[in-house]
Amino acid sequence: MGKAALLAIAAFAAMSTLYNGNTKRGLLKASERVANHQYSTLARSAAVNGFNLAKQALAESFSSKEFKGKFDRAVYGVAIDVSGDRATVIAIGGIPNASGDESRYRIRAEFHRQTLPPTMAESAPEFMSYTVLSEDDLRISGNAASASAYTGEGDANFHTNSNLIVDGKGHERIQGYGTYSGSARGEHRNEKFAPNGDDDTPHTSYESPIGLPDFNMDEYLTLVKADYTADDGASLSGSFAPGGTRNEPYVYHVKGDLTISDLTVDGYVLFLVDGDLKFTGNAVVGNSGYREADESSLAFYSGGSITMNGNTEVWGQMYSEGDFNIGGTSDFYGSITTAGSLRLHGNPTFHYRTASPALTTIWNGVPGGARVRLTSFFEK
Repeated sequence: MGKAALLAIAAFAAMSTLYNGNTKRGLLKASERVANHQYSTLARSAAVNGFNLAKQALAESFSSKEFKGKFDRAVYGVAIDVSGDRATVIAIGGIPNASGDESRYRIRAEFHRQTLPPTMAESAPEFMSYTVLSEDDLRISGNAASASAYTGEGDANFHTNSNLIVDGKGHERIQGYGTYSGSARGEHRNEKFAPNGDDDTPHTSYESPIGLPDFNMDEYLTLVKADYTADDGASLSGSFAPGGTRNEPYVYHVKGDLTISDLTVDGYVLFLVDGDLKFTGNAVVGNSGYREADESSLAFYSGGSITMNGNTEVWGQMYSEGDFNIGGTSDFYGSITTAGSLRLHGNPTFHYRTASPALTTIWNGVPGGARVRLTSFFEK
């Protein structure tokens, strides 16, 4: 073999060795890049897991905190920094990689906490669709209960989930039907009830019980915010100035009993009373500011009994956990529901007005509360 051929073979061998070495190093680098990409994916997964835990923590308690943990083979650390109604979250995931250092992934996000008011239902609950509804006995004595629909349309219906008792004949009439879920007595009961345009069928009849809520003040106050709380009972008279709007009624909470005498109220107001409620004079409506529907703009809800006697003029939708007693020559504009018994005596007059859903959020509205909203997100 010639000298030139030997040199060519030697050169080729050297080039082959160099090529093979470069190829192996290239393969190792490629393998390392693939492995590091997988490690980076693991680091991201850990950071995302920490971020999701931070979102849950903010929903439960909008406060600053730090925590760390492990996800798959990677670890994560999270810092939540809260200032007012804003929060910044930084979540970092990390894992040792094939290059001998660490693959890290960082997420930075900002959140805003909003306090949402409760949302009113489209209509009041069924139990407030009657002029009068009682859980226990409903007793109508003598001339009591002249009733009509305030708008002049429809009927002013009465219902009891127990027994309907009509004492005596009397000369006053109820412009509506009388229904009961127990029994009915009183020979003149069908004469007492005189629905519009219906003189042929019986005016009192059986009807299935209407469900009533349990009175739970603590629960109510989680659904509506009290604008004012009287800690040891209250007596109100004169002009009640704070009145609210239909979208945001004013809420007046009384711990104890409430007595009302000659009170004029402007706007939408919800009176929540832990104890008994007594009307000794007028409770009349001023300007509610709402003209689209003929509905009540005042609500009186009592955890005890409600008494209304004498020469009173009272407007509003009412609910009592205890008994309801109305007599004298009272004029009542609205609707009455009681989880106790209801006694009508004297010569009271009822004018049915539709109950406002703006004042029944505690029973059938959509609860409000805090909502945490993501406003920015960055990951790298």
